[in-house]
Amino acid sequence: MKLRDGLPGAEASGKAPSSILENNDAGIVKMAEINTKMEIQMLLPGNAPISCYPIPDGCHIRNYASEADRQTWARVVRAAEKYHSVIDEALHIQQFKDDVESLALRQFFLCNAAGEEVGTATAWFDSEYRGLRWGRFHWLSIVPEYQGRGLAKPLISYTLNALKSMGHERVRLTTEHLRTQAISIYLKFGFLPDVTKEGHLAVWKGLQKDGMKIDKACIFENGRINSKDFTLF
Repeated sequence: MKLRDGLPGAEASGKAPSSILENNDAGIVKMAEINTKMEIQMLLPGNAPISCYPIPDGCHIRNYASEADRQTWARVVRAAEKYHSVIDEALHIQQFKDDVESLALRQFFLCNAAGEEVGTATAWFDSEYRGLRWGRFHWLSIVPEYQGRGLAKPLISYTLNALKSMGHERVRLTTEHLRTQAISIYLKFGFLPDVTKEGHLAVWKGLQKDGMKIDKACIFENGRINSKDFTLF
């Protein structure tokens, strides 16, 4: 599994979502028919419990320490990334604004017994979604050699707990519909498909039709995450 997620600003190429969805009376997108990357949002209510997954023996998590970690981050993400070719220090600066103080508190590296960084995730923040301040689960990556070893869930758990400890009342993430294995993990952590944006419900129904287990979804309105059974949408 090439596990990488939280990508911001990745616009779909080729057909626009609206053209993908047209002439579909059932309101369901067959995922195999989409040959573009489509951004989707997932939201985590503030009262959602966070599943606990301990860090495996021999591994540890450290925080961003210096400017050299811009290259560390780029190396880990580049190794894990399947859909985006340009992963470098400039991208790190673009995404995190070179906010060294925040990075030291919010960016994490999962290290093996030898101290080598094999994963990363960031407990970031922004006010880009519907004008409100959000905690943002951002840029989860595990290098290929360490995928399948049960490392993603402990790193997600650690990062979400960090966001909670920093007082974030709500958390969001951005992913793409192609990253089905990562999406399935996020669902297990309590993230809900956000179907507020026109066209996104059809994409989630398509994922469900392809076998993904989706119990609930949500819309964001009046400053609240309102969820209900997925079958009611």
